[in-house]
Amino acid sequence: MSPQLKEFKFIPVEFAPPPQRPLNPKQINRIMKRREARKKIGNRIRATRKKVVRNRDARGRFAQK
Repeated sequence: MSPQLKEFKFIPVEFAPPPQRPLNPKQINRIMKRREARKKIGNRIRATRKKVVRNRDARGRFAQK
């Protein structure tokens, strides 16, 4: 901690977080829905990972490495 900030313990006005207006229930609902949807999309992406493609030769058989 810098010596200038040690003198006063309270947070100076510049660093205080902006005051937040309370969200109304409709907005909260929308945000929660969006969060849930994002989580679901993430799960779907995780579930459908790419299969490991083994390389095949010209006849379509698996080539020896």
